[in-house]
Amino acid sequence: SVARRALRALEQDEAGAPSEEELDGYMRIINRKLKEFAMYLEIRKRRAVELDQKVYWVLVSTKTDEIAKSGTDLSAKELVAFKEILKELASSSAGNIRGSEIKSKCS
Repeated sequence: SVARRALRALEQDEAGAPSEEELDGYMRIINRKLKEFAMYLEIRKRRAVELDQKVYWVLVSTKTDEIAKSGTDLSAKELVAFKEILKELASSSAGNIRGSEIKSKCS
């Protein structure tokens, strides 16, 4: 299956490692399968800019039900501010924002 081939590719040594494009292709296929089976999960690729610049693959829940919403101790106002900060980060060409911008979102 595609998932088994992707796992085998990930286990290969450096010389036989799949290209980034191949891995992206595997993840698109796996994500399509997750969606077909209504799993409400998705694999996303993210770079840890603040930590080590490495690329990480993360499994994310895409379901927005009451259980998912209750998974935080943040107030409604804090969640709105957090989402605004994330939007700013995502739209930033450098992948970061100034502390003053964060402070303005939280006031």
